[in-house]
Amino acid sequence: MKATKMDQSQAHISELLGAVASRFTALARAEMLVFSAEMRLKLAQGMTAGIWLAAAAFCLFAGLALALAALLLWLISMGMAPATAAAALALIIVGLGALALLKGLALLRAVSLRPERTLAHMQLDAALWQRRGRNA
Repeated sequence: MKATKMDQSQAHISELLGAVASRFTALARAEMLVFSAEMRLKLAQGMTAGIWLAAAAFCLFAGLALALAALLLWLISMGMAPATAAAALALIIVGLGALALLKGLALLRAVSLRPERTLAHMQLDAALWQRRGRNA
């Protein structure tokens, strides 16, 4: 009779371990779905911003080219040597380009690709599992 109680206890423990493993697997799958959805959203936001930035860059480049040509012609008409006028404009444009590059890099660093919601969920899940482990 003792062997039967022992067998029943082992079977019960096996069932409990199976249930825990099943719940943990379901939780891991759910967290992966949250992670996947969050990363898709971040990717879509980044792609939308990239498209707008490309369109803006094209328009700004075309406008800048025309403005520089007009400025160069004006400087030449004011009596400046063509080579001097072109060099002065080139230095100004390189300086502005460097400033724009630095600003763009700073903005890019501000974008976080960390899946914040997923990490928060996982921390809550870990705390819940720890509390359950202490209460068991």
